[in-house]
Amino acid sequence: MLGYNTATNSFKYNKEHQFAENSIFVIDEASMIDISMFAAFLEAVPDKARVYILGDPNQLPSVDAGAVLGDLLSLDGLNSVKLIESNRFSKDSPVGNFALGISGNSIDKNTCLQIVFYQEIFRFRNIS
Repeated sequence: MLGYNTATNSFKYNKEHQFAENSIFVIDEASMIDISMFAAFLEAVPDKARVYILGDPNQLPSVDAGAVLGDLLSLDGLNSVKLIESNRFSKDSPVGNFALGISGNSIDKNTCLQIVFYQEIFRFRNIS
């Protein structure tokens, strides 16, 4: 979206050449944004633009440095909404139970990952 140019090692949109003044941005999976990319994005965003950031701070972190979403959520005065009930999985779903156990720290994360890993191997073997 920033228009990376490999020849110049720079972005098309930046502090000097920003997006349109009335832009609206919706960033999904924000837990994976690293600090360098987010800083470059913010420089390209004009003052009157709107930015909506969606994500789960308990999901995959960024590959590079920074925990942008988690840091933003820790700021005082930030307008944020937290989803407290998920309709993605039923309450009887093994995946839903794992997710609740991990987020509530009632399941050892390593044990949970091993169980999920073994289920995926089993599923893979049954397909072939």
